[in-house]
Amino acid sequence: MKGIDPSPVRLVRETLLNTLLCAFPDMQRREFRRDVLTTAGLHMEVAERDIPREHVRAIVQSVLGSPRPSESLRLLEDALRRHAAHDQALPWLELAVASLTDSAPLPEGIMLRLIEVLRKTPYEKIAYRTLARYTADCGGSALAADQSTVPEVLLWLATRRGPVDPGPLLRFATRLNDDPHIVGTREGEGLRALLSDLNVPATNQADDRLIIQIRLEAAGPDHPADERYLLRGAYYRQRPPDGPLERVNLLLHDESFSKDELIGKAPSQLTQWAALAQELHRAGGRVRVEFILPSALLGHEAELWAVGRSGRAIGHNFPVVVRSLERYSDPWINPEPWRRRWDNLLSSRSDDALRQIEWPSLEIKQPGELANWLSDRGDVACLGLCLPYNELQPAARQAVDDALLTEGVPVMLWRRDSGDPNELLTALRPHGFERLSELPDTLLRCRRAGRFDKDHVSQHITLLWDDPYCVDPAQDWPFEGMA
Repeated sequence: MKGIDPSPVRLVRETLLNTLLCAFPDMQRREFRRDVLTTAGLHMEVAERDIPREHVRAIVQSVLGSPRPSESLRLLEDALRRHAAHDQALPWLELAVASLTDSAPLPEGIMLRLIEVLRKTPYEKIAYRTLARYTADCGGSALAADQSTVPEVLLWLATRRGPVDPGPLLRFATRLNDDPHIVGTREGEGLRALLSDLNVPATNQADDRLIIQIRLEAAGPDHPADERYLLRGAYYRQRPPDGPLERVNLLLHDESFSKDELIGKAPSQLTQWAALAQELHRAGGRVRVEFILPSALLGHEAELWAVGRSGRAIGHNFPVVVRSLERYSDPWINPEPWRRRWDNLLSSRSDDALRQIEWPSLEIKQPGELANWLSDRGDVACLGLCLPYNELQPAARQAVDDALLTEGVPVMLWRRDSGDPNELLTALRPHGFERLSELPDTLLRCRRAGRFDKDHVSQHITLLWDDPYCVDPAQDWPFEGMA
């Protein structure tokens, strides 16, 4: 919003802002209006009026007509947040300000119309638990589900961190439109018309994949001999192959585990996560489990975690992969090489996808040797390691880390038991596939087939699978003690 707007557009803004400001009961009081204007630094710009509605109209006209209307709007919003922090009218005003200052994921005209029509719907009749379920179903996390009113949820979905994505907001509006308290009502006609005009499809998550991320990180300074790890969990929905990642819920757990306790004690925390169990039922098998691990744990036998009442290995029921915590959580790593190689992986097709796995020599004297080899092979997306990651010599370990973090190789696999890599390929081949993108599901079938022999190669394969589009941009901020 810049300068003075064309008359019809400005009239829409004025009308809505007048309505939203007059919805604050205290706006009827001269002293309240005076305090708000003083706090906003606008008291010299607006002459007082005896009639509250006329005074509000003057405030709106002054704000929208100022040289920097977006800045004036935010000042007015901050002042109302200070003087009427708990007023039910505040979230609607905050949502309007976000729409008028280009902070919302939909164009201004659509956002203003959405606010206008939703304010007229009988959303107050929707139970809190139902509202929380709608929020979760549309990709909102537990943080959004904790919001108790429709405008609070809308505000959270419209201004949440991460890539700009109108999908969750529109899906939430669709769920409201389908609610029994709104369906068939005269007040809901405006919402139905708006969603029809926008051609928003009905909410359908049949193709969504449930992504469960289990994150382990050092609980303190790095002391390998007695290192302890904190468990953090989250689960998401993602539309294959690279749709937006929508966080559903978080698990914050304060207990730390030694490396030896990870297999025996840590899995019970997932079993106790009741909300995750419900989501697993809803997912209907469309699940991938990702262990986000520091480099010291990349060799961890994550797929052998025994979960649930039956105590079955998680890797015998779902695809289980590991990810590099350093790459996942470091915003200073350039994602362009990573995404480019990943896109090559998604587009590759072959009669024998296993031939697309490259097995470079790891008899490396200088770490740059592998980087030079990769620089001439920009289409390489998957490396096979002929030695376990945690047994690599320092130069080779540094070279492999560089292949991940700088060259952007998204996928690696290796045997943890130091056996012949050819046996790994032989075990995978009967479960043949045409695309490297099918590797997690192929490995699941391989692990299931060999599950009765604990010494079988299939029970000792680690697959590092780093999808660059499956990264939560707000991953760290809810965790205590982190910025």
